[in-house]
Amino acid sequence: MIKFDEPTGLVSDDGSEMTLKGVKAFGEINGLMLEMTIRQHYKNDSNKTLETTYTFPMAWGATFMSLN
Repeated sequence: MIKFDEPTGLVSDDGSEMTLKGVKAFGEINGLMLEMTIRQHYKNDSNKTLETTYTFPMAWGATFMSLN
């Protein structure tokens, strides 16, 4: 289980937030390697374009391989 010490989600530099509408996770274990795909869907409820900061918590020793 991952414990979140800070709020999760997308937040713009001015503090505006995007609403998380859904999450899907798919994983496959191959030996000691776990390949995980996480799809998150957000909705911008404002009438402006938001530039956001994305924070993704990971366990110590984990390796981040790509972001699409």
